[in-house]
Amino acid sequence: MASRLTTEEVNKRDGEIGLIPLEPYIGSAYKRKYRCLTCGKTIINTPNIIWIRYKKDCGRCQYPDPLLFGGRKKDIRNQKFGMLTAIEPLYMKKHRVIWRCVCDCGNNKNTSVDKLVNGHVKSCGKCNYKGLQTSKRNRINIQKRRFGSMVALRPLNINKHGGVIWECVCDCGNTCKLTTARLLSGGTKSCGSCQLRINGQTTSKISLSLKSLLIPWAVHNYHYGKPNPYNGTRKSVDWAFVYDGKKIAVEYDEWYWHGYKRNQDNLRNRTLIELGWYIIIIRASYNRPTQHQINKALDLIKSGKRKVIIKLKGWNVGTTFADRKRKSKPI
Repeated sequence: MASRLTTEEVNKRDGEIGLIPLEPYIGSAYKRKYRCLTCGKTIINTPNIIWIRYKKDCGRCQYPDPLLFGGRKKDIRNQKFGMLTAIEPLYMKKHRVIWRCVCDCGNNKNTSVDKLVNGHVKSCGKCNYKGLQTSKRNRINIQKRRFGSMVALRPLNINKHGGVIWECVCDCGNTCKLTTARLLSGGTKSCGSCQLRINGQTTSKISLSLKSLLIPWAVHNYHYGKPNPYNGTRKSVDWAFVYDGKKIAVEYDEWYWHGYKRNQDNLRNRTLIELGWYIIIIRASYNRPTQHQINKALDLIKSGKRKVIIKLKGWNVGTTFADRKRKSKPI
């Protein structure tokens, strides 16, 4: 019968391997805690397994991360899989090592070794705007392009339909997220939150900003005519003021909202002229005229012209609210 090893003999045997015991020796079949003299890591195992498996160190010194289990798990550090580069292991999930990877676009992606090796995951999934999409429209680079009062700043990510989502800034200072298709179709030309209500009427900040170009005493949303016998409301003009003894009305007509209301606008103009008003009509698409154009229109009215039209770039271009509403109706 073999004699039992003493504590001194066990510690000497462990020291030859390069391990320092941190717990007292009970028996060769009982687990102990050891510290490696080479790497300083702590391992827990029985002396029998330690003497059989390990020769010079803890067996993990050549593998920097304990998640790799002494080389039994595949080390894919700094290897490239498609657009992803494996950086470091993070944690275990269902007996698989989850690695942190960096995509060529700069985003991080956490995935398992199996998905990387098998080719199931090749990118972070948010960099498709660089040319991985099949839709030709979504590949268009619209950075710094203007759409109405919106300017596309930078692409953010991809939605579930494969469309590129852009961060846009409005002329009023608000930012919003819109897809490429939404911007190119003309369906959205402002942030939608730069609408104000003055004197009970809805107006845009672009229309409100015309005050700096007009007479200082101009009145916004001025009501005219007789009240409606049914609800008591009265029609209004965007701006009204008196200049050289003449009552002048300024109407700011955006293409999206007035492109399909020609008959209503013509009736409004005839009514104003019959009431003795002079009209300046600004036809635009989320932009405003210059001071020179306003002064030239005032000079024409001063000479006796009853109606002056200032047509800006963007008028008669793109879709209107009626077109969008017509497309949304089911066939």
